[in-house]
Amino acid sequence: MLLRQDIKYYIRNGKMEPISTFPFYLFDNYISVYEVINIKYGKSSFQDHSERMHDSLLMAFPDFTIENFINWSEIQQFIHENNVVIGNIRFDIFPQQNVYLVFFIPHHYPDFQQYKKGVKLNFQHAERDMQNAKLYNLSLRESADKIIQKNKIFETLLVNRKGEITEGSRSNIFFIKNDIVFSPPDADILLGITRRNLINYLNANNIKFIKKAINLAELSYYESAFLTGTSLLALPCRQIENKKFDVENLLLKKIIKDFSGF
Repeated sequence: MLLRQDIKYYIRNGKMEPISTFPFYLFDNYISVYEVINIKYGKSSFQDHSERMHDSLLMAFPDFTIENFINWSEIQQFIHENNVVIGNIRFDIFPQQNVYLVFFIPHHYPDFQQYKKGVKLNFQHAERDMQNAKLYNLSLRESADKIIQKNKIFETLLVNRKGEITEGSRSNIFFIKNDIVFSPPDADILLGITRRNLINYLNANNIKFIKKAINLAELSYYESAFLTGTSLLALPCRQIENKKFDVENLLLKKIIKDFSGF
């Protein structure tokens, strides 16, 4: 687990602690339910992610109840004490230890060129446990990071045992064909907050949207592709493995401009 280096404090069960006492061992030995928020989007983002964390807990640990979980006012104080203006906060709940942690993690927000020219992706043949629950999977994360570093790409796309593209290792994926936007079915993926907001945007703008399985063998059928995520908003993809995608597609450019501001 990587921590942001300029941070003085983290929170453990509601109490602010010096970062030197951070319990790294928990991530190596126990399962956590987690969320990440961009502090730029404030209280509404915190509420959305808190609700999904609650849903994940119900799915993965139905008998667990957390009391006195952190609220937005405490998050604001935490941000102030660390003298942070921009960044991402991660929340982890370890039900087996009855511990929750709140801490800043390193962040990377795509730059102007990546929004204009798109990013490269590679495949990762892997599946997350309990697709609709956000559980920290150390081996999947480490495997994704190795692929990203080795191939100098932006992200990996998970491919399940049926040969279907499901989602990114920390993002959701969309494809475009004939002015129709496609995304994998809800049952096969983590239901991203930004993905949900993007779908709401599509519906509000009368852009046709279909949820369907995206088979690896059908990749060449699609004209364009883009990712969504907390730090990304909507980010175009220019290449997946050897398949190149059109980043000048008019619908794609409209989505990126309207949703991401580029």
